[in-house]
Formats: sequence, structure tokens, C-alpha cells
Amino acid sequence: MKIRQVTSTLALGLAVLAAALPLRADAHDVALGSNGDLYRVRAGAYQDLFPGGTLAQNDAVVLALDVTHPGADGSTTQRLLIPGTGGNDVESSPSLFFEESSKSVFVVWESRINPLHSVLYLTNLTEGTFGDVVRISGDQYSFKSSPRIAVRRDTFDLTGSDGTPVHHFRTLVETVWWETAGADDRAVYAPVVLIDGAYLGWNPVFLLDDLSNSPENRVVETPTGPLLHAPSIQLGDDNATVATFVNSETGRLNTLEIDVLPVDLSDIAARVRAKILTYPRIPAQVSLLADAIRAQIIEIGTRLHPSVRTFLADQIRAQIIEIGSRYSPGQIRRLGDAIRAQIIEIGADALGGRGGRQQNLAYRITEVMATPTAEPSVAEPGHALAVHNAADLPVPDTGDAVPSVYTSSHGDSLLVSWEQDDKILYRESTVDGWTDILSITLGPTMTREQAEQILAQRAKNR
Repeated sequence: MKIRQVTSTLALGLAVLAAALPLRADAHDVALGSNGDLYRVRAGAYQDLFPGGTLAQNDAVVLALDVTHPGADGSTTQRLLIPGTGGNDVESSPSLFFEESSKSVFVVWESRINPLHSVLYLTNLTEGTFGDVVRISGDQYSFKSSPRIAVRRDTFDLTGSDGTPVHHFRTLVETVWWETAGADDRAVYAPVVLIDGAYLGWNPVFLLDDLSNSPENRVVETPTGPLLHAPSIQLGDDNATVATFVNSETGRLNTLEIDVLPVDLSDIAARVRAKILTYPRIPAQVSLLADAIRAQIIEIGTRLHPSVRTFLADQIRAQIIEIGSRYSPGQIRRLGDAIRAQIIEIGADALGGRGGRQQNLAYRITEVMATPTAEPSVAEPGHALAVHNAADLPVPDTGDAVPSVYTSSHGDSLLVSWEQDDKILYRESTVDGWTDILSITLGPTMTREQAEQILAQRAKNR
């Protein structure tokens, strides 16, 4: 990977700064893998981390991944240079996530190209080998901090050229961070899709404020407090994630539940669009087209539950009649695009996001394609995400401490905690605010780690 170069003087100056500022304790730079393997990222000068090494300049600030394997005769540690970090840019703020089903550890980090601008990179280690280094698309003329990562994986089948199903693995790497561009501060979200381990080719970047559908009668407060620059993301239920951030427009603490929709739904939508586009014009008797599409959905939607398939087919038939009657006969492409969007939106509601747990939520649908201008096709139908607001609360008062944030499985309730003296202090969310400060006393029978596990479970079960 080609890293944008800066002058040696600037790189050395930033290296001194990085050495003087240790990583924060909550930097998420440690992950526990299977079989007791422990992964830890270390930042420092190349000569200190790799004495005698020749892969980078001695004073280059690099990232190293330490992999510690337990054993009967004691543990052994292997140190690996994270690819793409051996240039003149200063690497910092690593965040790790171990994905269990693929036995892969993912790392995202900030690469500072000058004192005001930085970019984010992503890679993974699987079976001892690093994957491609992906530059997360976004504004390079901004300063990024506090990246956090969550990874989920599923499988899907697409019909191959010979008509037989082809099995694929999909990995969704979701990153949130805080970004400063001029006078603007904002929390940012980027979903990165890997198909069979390979980067899809492009990823969208969203301001979390824009994904949040705040109520019209929302309370506007001045953004403040240590949580302001510390967005987070964690796995929820049903293969969903929950993003937590301070909304820069309202000054309130928001959570978003983000569902990745089945590729089966996008596949149906792409096939229906392709069939509609075989018509030169919208037929005068639009019900004939509607009936044909309904039959197609029943035929190809066999991976959906029968009740969902029938519901979707009936709803789309009605939508074609309603929308098609309003369009001029020559707007067949516009109709195809509109019906494809309706399939995904109606499908998201019918599935309750992904897990079928709740319907009639106010979803916002967004998609990840191979390029910003790519059109969906049968070969590449796209990857749809359904986002909805889960909580909208005032920012809790935690003093000067940067608290840990725990959420329930669907993000509709929260718990924040922080350490003070020999206690873990915490507050739980209520319908419109927060409880008074509660505490867990640390001691010989209650370690910090045990207290954090208890609080995390408490939040998950609420």
C-alpha cells in the first residue's frame, strides 16, 4: 500500500509527541481470541519494537501486533509489523476486534499525515497472515480520533453463471470515530464489506447525526462532557450492532441499532429491477406487470419464510400498481429503481430489521455497493443496512471521567460507569434521564474486571 509521505522533520516531531503521550487505558488495543490467544497492539519507534529490523526506518512510528499463545510450558509471544505502518506517517489509536467464526483479528487505526489531518486504515490477521490494508473512505482533510470497531459475519448464496448456487462469506466491519474538520465536530460511521475476505471496493461514510431521525420536538442542548469525543459501537442481538454517540446537533446521547439485511432480500430486489427493465415502457394495463412481478417474487424468494415471501409479493404488486399509474409510460427505469427500494424497505419492516423481533420501526435504509455509482445487478445486488433510533437521552454527568458505555441488546437502555478511588460508579438510563449515581466497591473479592462484567451483563439484560 502506498502511504502518503510527509517530511522527515514533521514525522520525527510527531513521533516525539506520540512517545510522550501513552495510549489511553480504554483504547481497545487488546482482544482475546480462541484457545486463549491474546492480541495486543503496540505503538512506538520501529527500532524499539523491532531491534535490528530492516522493514522501516528506525525512527518511524509503527504499529506492532503481539500475539501471545498459551502453552503447557508457558506462553510464547510473536510480534508482527502491521502492514502499511512502516512509512513516515504517525500511526496511533488502534482498536482491535476478534471475530470468532473466521478466527480473525481486525485492527483499525489512525494514520496522521500532518498535525491537522489523518486517515483511517483497516486490516485483519487470519491464520497468521495479514489481509489487504483498506483505507476507509472519508474526508482526508480532517482530524480523526477514537476509532472503535465491531465485526460481524454471515453467509449467502448467489446464482452462478451455470445456474447453481455459489456460497459466499460476508464480513461487515463497522467503524465509528470522532472527526474534526475546521469548526465542525461530528461522530462518523463507516461500514466496510468484505466478500470472501476481499474488500468490496468502496465504502460509504455517514455522519451519525444524519442517520439519527431525531423527533421534531427534540430538545436541543449544547454538546458537552467527556462522552462528546468518544463514540462507541458494539454487537447487539440478531447480528445487529448498536452505535452510541453524542449528537452534535442536539447535544444529546443517541443510540442507533444497525441491522445488516439478508443478501437474499437485495438479490430479490435486483432481480425484480432487472425484470422490470426488460419492459420497454410501463404497460398501459400496469396490473399485468404487477402480476408478473408478484409471481417472480413467489418463485425466487424461496429463502424467505413463506409468510414473509407472500406478504412481500402482495405488497410489491400493490406498489407497482400505485406507483406505476403515476409515472409516464417512458419512466420504466424510474419505476424499476423505486420498486427495488420498496422491496428492501418493506422487507426490512417485515423482518423487523434482521431478526423479526419488532415491526413498524422507523427504519432508514442505506446501502454499500462496489463503487459510489455502481448500479445493482444480479451478480452484485448490494448490501443493505436498516438503521433506527433506539434511545435519545440527555448526556449523563460523570464529572471529568470518560465513562465506559454499556447498552442493552437493542440499544434502548444504557448504563455508564467510571472508576473513582476504590469504587466503580455508574448510572442507568431511565425513560427520560438517568438514575442517581450508584456504586460497586472494589476490593479483594471484587476486581475492576469483575465489576465491569457485572455491569455489562446488567445492561444487556435490561
